[in-house]
Amino acid sequence: MNTILQRAKEKAKKLLTFKTKTKKMVFLMVSAVILSLIIPTQISASGPKFNFLPGDYELLRGANASKGETSWHDPVNASINDAVAMIVYFHNGVVDTTAHNTKIKVVLPQNSSQTLVSQGYLWADNAAQISDTFTINASQKASLEYISGTTKIYKNGSQTGTNLPDGITSANGINIGDINGCWQYSGYVIFQVRVKGTTPDLTIQKTVADSSTQSGSQNWVKEDTANPGDVLAYRLYFNNPGNDTADNVIISDVLPGHVSYILGTTKLYTNATGTSGKALNDNIISSGVGIGDLNPGAGNSGYIIFQAKIDSNLEAGTYVLINTAKIKADNVSEKQDTAKTTVVVQNITPPTNPPSNPPTNPPTVQPVVAGAKALPQTGDMTPLALLFSSLGVGAYYYIKSRKEFLNAYVKSRKIW
Repeated sequence: MNTILQRAKEKAKKLLTFKTKTKKMVFLMVSAVILSLIIPTQISASGPKFNFLPGDYELLRGANASKGETSWHDPVNASINDAVAMIVYFHNGVVDTTAHNTKIKVVLPQNSSQTLVSQGYLWADNAAQISDTFTINASQKASLEYISGTTKIYKNGSQTGTNLPDGITSANGINIGDINGCWQYSGYVIFQVRVKGTTPDLTIQKTVADSSTQSGSQNWVKEDTANPGDVLAYRLYFNNPGNDTADNVIISDVLPGHVSYILGTTKLYTNATGTSGKALNDNIISSGVGIGDLNPGAGNSGYIIFQAKIDSNLEAGTYVLINTAKIKADNVSEKQDTAKTTVVVQNITPPTNPPSNPPTNPPTVQPVVAGAKALPQTGDMTPLALLFSSLGVGAYYYIKSRKEFLNAYVKSRKIW
């Protein structure tokens, strides 16, 4: 500013050395030169504008809080577990304007790296967005994590910070309100991040469904029941819950006995493939299928589905079919999970066939004596039945002979 004023004075002095008939004209010309040098053209802009004047700081800088740094700079060196403070500077440089609903957002790097670059943004409802970057050089491959409860705002020249809610690193950022135009209304927001060491990880979850009984609308479960000849669908869900990339991920499956893989049924489903999926080779039950590198985060997860068939000709008994899914990477050890299907085959006894030959000794039928009533036939004659039958015949003849004797006796008396 002093240089600008000095230049203006020198120009004015030169102008005053000229002889002129009208001193008023000279004064007006000098005033115009001074104003053109001192007042930037942006000052007459129609709306608010951020951080554009000479003397404004960078939008985004930092300092290593763990190492006790007191000056803000870019880049910053840090070790694993260091806390690094970031400062976001704001200044509406247009006098007599107000930036409404001013917002600040800082996007932290999503992937782990030794060079961690964050992106800062500042804008308002009626002011254009500006951006800046800030770099942390880590001692080794690392990631950044926002430290909850560390965001404060220093507004209108105050040296005492006011707590702000978390959210400066979220998708929408935070709203710091209206910012009037002029130097005394400038300020800054400070928050901290943690430099974290990186560790990739892998998880796999195995579930099963009986495709033969559910018409393609699978109800994925850890355990189910099925029948001989049923088609089973297996789903292998995978994820990287760590904070580093798992390199060259391989997924495989071990089928139990009495279950056969159905060729051409293996498909991969991720956000990239959509609901249609991507066909994979049939190595899922042998050497496994490769899905490439897997970055951390639920958004990078996915699943593999394939089908297998239970043997149709199973002997009577209970079969517990345990299927095992496996996942591994070059920098992550193997993980496993299982699903179980129980098949129960009943032992059915065939019905007993009736005898093909007639009885060896058919029942004996006794002849009926003339004049005697035949007894009803109720089955084979037992010895006891034969005895009573013989006694009956004997009694009949005894009674009959007595009756004939009496009749003959009566007739003989009449003759005599």
